[in-house]
Amino acid sequence: MFEIKNFKPIDNEMATRHESILILNRYKEMGFTKRDAFINVINNIIPKYGRYPNFRILENFWSGRYYNQKLNIELLDVLEKLKNE
Repeated sequence: MFEIKNFKPIDNEMATRHESILILNRYKEMGFTKRDAFINVINNIIPKYGRYPNFRILENFWSGRYYNQKLNIELLDVLEKLKNE
């Protein structure tokens, strides 16, 4: 494994992308290896992601094709809830 250090984003878009990757990595560190399990857990905590088209956001996030600061904040909140359970 390798660790990326000293990443200096050129703009807010790149900073958000980088943060999204770090968040996804944290979910995988917690043991989420399947997209469906990740989506189901998020749906249980944030029900709006259980409906189309919102669940597609989570699918695209999982594959690294979607990044958004609001979503990042929501997913970090879910991570904290999971850690406290």
